[in-house]
Amino acid sequence: MELRNSNILVTRESTQAVEFNQMIEQASGNVLRAPLIKINPINFKKINPTNYQWLFFTSANGVDCFMSQMDNHEFLKKIQIAAVGHKTENALKKYNVKADFIPTVYNAEEMSKEFLMKYPTATRILLIRGNLSRNVLPDYFKKHKIDFEMIVVYETVVNKAIKSKLNYIFKTEKIDYITFMSPSTIKSFLELLDNKYHEVALNTKVVCIGTTTEKIALQYGFKKVSIPLHFTADSMLEKIASLERMTN
Repeated sequence: MELRNSNILVTRESTQAVEFNQMIEQASGNVLRAPLIKINPINFKKINPTNYQWLFFTSANGVDCFMSQMDNHEFLKKIQIAAVGHKTENALKKYNVKADFIPTVYNAEEMSKEFLMKYPTATRILLIRGNLSRNVLPDYFKKHKIDFEMIVVYETVVNKAIKSKLNYIFKTEKIDYITFMSPSTIKSFLELLDNKYHEVALNTKVVCIGTTTEKIALQYGFKKVSIPLHFTADSMLEKIASLERMTN
């Protein structure tokens, strides 16, 4: 995979972007770092995990912020785990946990449909999420009368401290690709970027990690939006490399 010295704007939260940035550099790409969001853990009321049959994790952040507040992880041996995708599954592996269910397409819509098809009698679900999570899963569970509860274990906030750097990048660099890993990064991006750079940004090639983020990018007016074959960081870079081959 060859990125041909493309300038790639990485908007992901800084601690989560480390591996992605390394992958870009190893593939001969140039990383322009602008972490647009911050993740803050939220203290939640202590729960008894044995009250539940399933734990539903919809992000790696949810895994880490939930696990960090549990006194021990022995309960994980007696409960089933659902993860929305590959990255969330990898976060679980840090705690020696293997997901019992992962959807074939990494988004909440497919997760809910495929889960109910495979486990039609599932009940007592604990849905673990962030403050900006969409209501696709809870709405689906309610519609199908599945017993569940929700807890919010982290909040996503705009990283306002990055505003000057983001605008400096647009002032001084030619950006070949913008990468977005979540809808919240798109909203933060347009909030922090000065209006005078919006037209340039909206006409820059954008690679989104999945269909949900793609939808938001298109809604906000980005003109050149692509998604990878698989909704992973590796596949995002493969998509950028394929776009490079098409344009050179």
